[in-house]
Amino acid sequence: MVFTDKNNSGNIGNTEILGETHYYPFGKTFEGAWYNDATAGKYRYLYNGKELSEEFDLNFYDYGARWLDPGMGSWWEVDPLAEKYYHDSPYVYAGNNPIVNIDPNGMDWYKTTDGTMQYDPNIKSKKDVGEGQSYVGRTYNDKTDNGSVNYRKDGSIMYSDQTDAYNRIASNSTVGTTHEESAAILKNGVLVLPSYDNNSTTADPGKYGYKFEGGNLVDAVDGKTKELVAMVHTHPDKGGSASPSKYSVGGPTDAKFQAKYIPGKMGYVFGHDNGLYGMVAFRDQNGILNARIYKPADLNNAKVTDVLKYKRIDLRYHGSQFKYISPR
Repeated sequence: MVFTDKNNSGNIGNTEILGETHYYPFGKTFEGAWYNDATAGKYRYLYNGKELSEEFDLNFYDYGARWLDPGMGSWWEVDPLAEKYYHDSPYVYAGNNPIVNIDPNGMDWYKTTDGTMQYDPNIKSKKDVGEGQSYVGRTYNDKTDNGSVNYRKDGSIMYSDQTDAYNRIASNSTVGTTHEESAAILKNGVLVLPSYDNNSTTADPGKYGYKFEGGNLVDAVDGKTKELVAMVHTHPDKGGSASPSKYSVGGPTDAKFQAKYIPGKMGYVFGHDNGLYGMVAFRDQNGILNARIYKPADLNNAKVTDVLKYKRIDLRYHGSQFKYISPR
């Protein structure tokens, strides 16, 4: 139903209804004597709020990444990630069940020429991606051999499996310009934080709207507080230190960040030397910064490559002491 509050009363009366449309599940309209105000301009955003294109009498809905043909009940183009879902037709819409499923509004995620999923807030449709790249959409749900992956609307990624998340931040640090990647290790899953505005020496969650309360993470997407177990970020810049930064006059350091936002909790670092480092930091009652750095030798000589092997090392940690899970 399309309506307008002509008199700005805050209520919609019968005279303010412009038209009504009834649909079959895949978006084709029912023919019928439905009400339409002949004096009103034609409203083009209909089924699922998508724009109906009537050019060449095609009557397709523009979903950004692809065109939906409501008459056929399928996409007009192949799914950009069809190889991930070989069991489904690359043209199937909403898993062939539009009563239960809905395709999200297309925006921001795209697949690069190297096959990785990347996020760019300046990409709004398939017109914005480069040659050899595939526009995916605002959000996207995927799965791996280990678990589920949720590409979220702000550029963050929720992984049900921690090893998948660690492989993402380790590999993505050198995609494009070298930059730090960071992730929140939660009680349930690992949230890889947005990184599109990070540089080679800084990964600031606050830049993307994430906050910390009581040592836990306040999610910028849903506003909910998530129980935080630990943090992890990469140090890919070979011109800098591989280990966590502790002290600096006036400048930001890993120790200052942890003492302020996650006091007493572990912050891991994937060093550019393949070493796994950690740090626990806090300020005492006098405001003095205290930080202990865990070198690879303190962590059973664990290497980043060990962490990236499925279930070799569990970085989830409880309390104030590092807990190492021996390789299985």
